[in-house]
Amino acid sequence: NTNLRSLLLRHNQRLDKAKVRLYQRGILEAISNNRHLNNLELLAFDGSIAFQELASFLEQNENLKSFHFKCSFGPVTRDDVVTLVTALSKRKSPLEKIEIHSCQLGDDGIKAMTTYFLNHVEMTPKTICLHRNKIGETGYSAIAEIILNDDTRLEGIELDELEWPSNSIRSIGSALKSRRHPLNWFSFNSGHSDRSAMDMIRQLSSNPDLVPESLVICGPSSFGNDAMRALGNVLARRNSPLEMLRLDYFSVSNRGLCIFMEAFRENCNA
Repeated sequence: NTNLRSLLLRHNQRLDKAKVRLYQRGILEAISNNRHLNNLELLAFDGSIAFQELASFLEQNENLKSFHFKCSFGPVTRDDVVTLVTALSKRKSPLEKIEIHSCQLGDDGIKAMTTYFLNHVEMTPKTICLHRNKIGETGYSAIAEIILNDDTRLEGIELDELEWPSNSIRSIGSALKSRRHPLNWFSFNSGHSDRSAMDMIRQLSSNPDLVPESLVICGPSSFGNDAMRALGNVLARRNSPLEMLRLDYFSVSNRGLCIFMEAFRENCNA
């Protein structure tokens, strides 16, 4: 169907790896001649072969705007990422959004991706999502580089369901507050305590106007009274309001909410 605009595929989790590969090849072959897809989501696929088979499709389908890949068999490697960005480099127009989810993507893969986008700023997607991968301090430093570069097309980044090494919050927060203009969207998880959230709030407190326009902080954890007060203080000192604040999967007490509102009122710019 050449008029198909959006396709989401999720395989049956009970299928074995050989059957998944056979199914996957058939699907990719079927869509290979479709030049009208705007959105492609491949969930629970085999990461060890998909990028090779997808390269030609990603390169040739200029209408494709959003690509979401989540794999359940085998990690996505640096070589897979190189295949991906090589295909993207041959496109005439960039993707608007790229999401690589639960792919065990490590620092080498993250570095390969960000290096390409930094060298080809006009091809940077507006939104990059890297949920549930294996990112270390080197990977977070590479992400910080692309956040810091205002010449790219980047408008939003999502870093959910990740582990945060000790210096990673500092590097990401420092990049956010050092931009010329705030990101439109930033989402991150704070782990199992509010320490990471507090560290990020401290980083942003020195320049509240560079807090991203839409800010999402995810749990699961408690969000203590001190964190709520600090967050209220930072947001109240902005010269313009946020578009959205969302605290997901947090346990916040009634007292914490009152403290947030009190700090907001006390510091709010008239």
